[in-house]
Amino acid sequence: MNNNQSGGFNNDTDGFSGYAGNNYTDGYDPGVNHPANNRSFGQNYGAPANSMGYDAFSTGTGKASITLSQYVRKVYLWMFIGLSITFSIGLIAVLNQSRTLEFIESNIELLFGAIIAELVLVFVLGLFIGKMNSTVSLILFFVYSALNGITIAPTLILFEASSAFFCFAVTAGLFGAMAFFGAVTKLDLSKIRYVLLFGLVALLGFTILGFFFHFPMLDLLIGVLGIVIFVGYAAWDSQKIKKQYLALQHNDEMLKRSAVNSALALYLDFINLFIQLLRLFGKRK
Repeated sequence: MNNNQSGGFNNDTDGFSGYAGNNYTDGYDPGVNHPANNRSFGQNYGAPANSMGYDAFSTGTGKASITLSQYVRKVYLWMFIGLSITFSIGLIAVLNQSRTLEFIESNIELLFGAIIAELVLVFVLGLFIGKMNSTVSLILFFVYSALNGITIAPTLILFEASSAFFCFAVTAGLFGAMAFFGAVTKLDLSKIRYVLLFGLVALLGFTILGFFFHFPMLDLLIGVLGIVIFVGYAAWDSQKIKKQYLALQHNDEMLKRSAVNSALALYLDFINLFIQLLRLFGKRK
């Protein structure tokens, strides 16, 4: 399978897919290859108490108005809504693929505009999510999800529907299992952050290399490495939800912003894992 991607679009004839720039609100990630993957602004996984760039305790307002379980449900609800928006747009594009492809061919600049807008928006979210109103950040997250649905649609069109659904189901299973593991394990998963960072840097390098050289083994390496990395991030981001709640439970507004931030992180874990599984196991039309 030859699906080497870079810079937010696929260098093959398949159009504009990929997972560029994993700017995942971590504060260090250089990125991989799809605007959906932006993991590099705002959230500092190295901070044990507060990973959003502000003092969680200096502006405390008392006891949190929601419990930990309610907070966790809210995070996953936002993530689910974001994913629903993205894949609903992708499904509409697949069901109307002839019109979609015709529209892309005649309005290619709009697709590039969506990719750029997506990158800018996730940058803004990652950089200012700790400062902006929680309602505004949530709306921007949903707008980002819609833009991501537009940019991922051409990728979905390339694959058989049954193959895409299979990869989606596998993604849901893997993500759910690792999220559960991250939530219940007593291990401190923050210790793997440097391993994941090194893996992302390596993935970026291999992806850039794949843009110029097309080797089946390189595609396989990129796919396997990507799956391992984003499975690890799913567990780590899930574990961090409780830590963020405990750090911010005395400030309701910061807690709301943190919920959106965590939902964005988990959303990107899911999207990136799906793209890697699709490029590795997906059956092209």
